[in-house]
Amino acid sequence: MKNKTMMKARAPQRKPPNQWPRFFRNMLGQLDVAGDDPVFLAKDDIALEDQSYVASLIAQGLLSEEPSSSIACISCDAIAAVRRKGAKGEKASAVCPCCGAIFQTNAQELRRWRADWNSLGAWVKDMAETDGDLESVSSSALFLGHITRGQERFEVYLARSLTEQTSGQQAYSDISQSMNGSGIVLSLAGSFPKPTNPKMAVVRLIDCLVVSGGEFAFEWPEQAFSGKDQAKQRAGLARAQNDPRQKQKESLKAFVRRKIVGISIDTRHHEIAEDIRKNHKDQITYFDRLGNEHKLSNQIILDSIAEVLRENGLGDRISGKKFNT
Repeated sequence: MKNKTMMKARAPQRKPPNQWPRFFRNMLGQLDVAGDDPVFLAKDDIALEDQSYVASLIAQGLLSEEPSSSIACISCDAIAAVRRKGAKGEKASAVCPCCGAIFQTNAQELRRWRADWNSLGAWVKDMAETDGDLESVSSSALFLGHITRGQERFEVYLARSLTEQTSGQQAYSDISQSMNGSGIVLSLAGSFPKPTNPKMAVVRLIDCLVVSGGEFAFEWPEQAFSGKDQAKQRAGLARAQNDPRQKQKESLKAFVRRKIVGISIDTRHHEIAEDIRKNHKDQITYFDRLGNEHKLSNQIILDSIAEVLRENGLGDRISGKKFNT
């Protein structure tokens, strides 16, 4: 896949859903209800002007070519079985079980493309550039990793079967049990029930995609974040004004942001914490309203450092180790 900078240089345009490549809309609709079974796009499903998109999706791993083992009979409405000749089936014949017709066919007539739920998840994850591993939450939800917007880190999920109230709420419940913070759910369906979890925002996958020159690109719409980051910042400032410990924690995070400029990729977060405890004690010391002196706990120090590192894309990758905070 071409990098995002190159794709943005082409000024991709967001299209209304009814102007998207028909085969792509149909594929998403099939994957929304396909369960664990793959879906197949036949040659007749692909318009001439959409062939460049097919080539792009094959290159990106979303589609794979898988020749058909059957074809419509030329004499009746039945499905004829294909008998292949040659390793690639360039020459083949088909036999109809109903009328007994035998006729010639070829690889071009038998072309079809395969997509499945997990390959869609991997494709979206790569497009959205989330960090973390792809994981299955349930039969209708995949965890795609994390993204950071401002000072908040969001968990990203891909969900299907959200159209019906019962199945939709079950998917939301499965995702809520997996969430540890705020989550963004990408829906294959055009409409979906509103989740009851206030930390969960749901947006249509197709609203996050733009197309240009036969290529797909991913852009987060603002509604995916639903003002969560701004609300969290306001709440954090309010707590800091009334809670000396929280105020000191915010001061510590500001100090860490300045400190990690030019940080070595081999530096571990506990090494930063140790340096602060030894050489910058004023950053972890605070006084309560009665004037008693306190220090931030070791866990708060580690959590604060890990949070700042994650803001800068270092949290889960620095030293190749994950933070257990």
